[in-house]
Amino acid sequence: MKKAFRSVLCAAMLLFMSVSLCACGFFAENRPSLSTLLNDVEVYSVDNFSIEMQKGLTEYDDRSGKCDACYKSNFMVFTEKREPKSVVNLYYQDVDLVGYLRLCLKGAGKYDTDLLYPVTIAGDDAYVYASFITKVENKDMFYYVFAFESENYFYTVNFVCLNQDRGTFEPAFRSWVESVKIVDGYAESNVQYDLINDVSTYRINNFTINMKSGLQKMDINVSLADGAYKSDKMLFTEKRESKDFISEYVGNIDLATYLSLCLQGVSVPKVMVDNITSAGNHLYASYTANINNQKMFYLICAYESANYFYCVNFVCADSDRAEYAPAFLAWANTATVFDYSADNSLLF
Repeated sequence: MKKAFRSVLCAAMLLFMSVSLCACGFFAENRPSLSTLLNDVEVYSVDNFSIEMQKGLTEYDDRSGKCDACYKSNFMVFTEKREPKSVVNLYYQDVDLVGYLRLCLKGAGKYDTDLLYPVTIAGDDAYVYASFITKVENKDMFYYVFAFESENYFYTVNFVCLNQDRGTFEPAFRSWVESVKIVDGYAESNVQYDLINDVSTYRINNFTINMKSGLQKMDINVSLADGAYKSDKMLFTEKRESKDFISEYVGNIDLATYLSLCLQGVSVPKVMVDNITSAGNHLYASYTANINNQKMFYLICAYESANYFYCVNFVCADSDRAEYAPAFLAWANTATVFDYSADNSLLF
């Protein structure tokens, strides 16, 4: 299926351009030696990512929510961001690690012609990297950008220092990166683990789906949906439509056309109507919309049986997308549909 180019989710490559260099201490004296940077190290961990770096770095609050981890000294800044592959693949098709890093760089306004090093694959294929120099408060800043992957996630790592310190810090950055360890899977405390594993089966007419346990059933206008469930952070709706009824208005259509019509019905731009992905027994697309001054994320799925089409919507705040989009996709894969026979028994 066609994928339209959008600004990549993690495109915070220039995050620290807006940070005062004085506030970060970049004009301090007594710079450490390369030997100190390489040997006086400790382990820093966040979620399932760890790295050995200079001892004594200070955790830094970027206030944007664009990084999972941010540490600094008087001379450098480190950031790390993890993104579920399932979320990235909502917008881009079959992205590999090189493609992911290129998307990050493009999102930051950097292209191959702007890079000191083109996107390069490490000798052991463990990661890819690139670098560039850009001015911040009239100072040339050196950015060293690395991307890693595990089975379920992409990771972006950024190192930043004054370009005049590059000779000391670049080899340190390269050495620290070699210490990166990633443990895939979901931690027991991880919200996504609970969303995907603590589930119950919900049934609406002849449609069933496994979703988070404890969702609250909603009263909803039957013209809008046959059933709806919600929690304090998400909403689910399902609507079944007779193929015979639809054919009276638009003729005989396939599932992709049906989903396109559903998207057009909520005024989704055509570029998103074209952005439909096939997944097992269903098709899906996603979009965002501002509702009551809040940006919302929508994953819309379409299923079919012999006699019906089914339109399913998952909704959450866009700020919760990273947590909920993987769960929505996992739940969507569990859905089953079936028709009734003339004697009202089930046909599977």
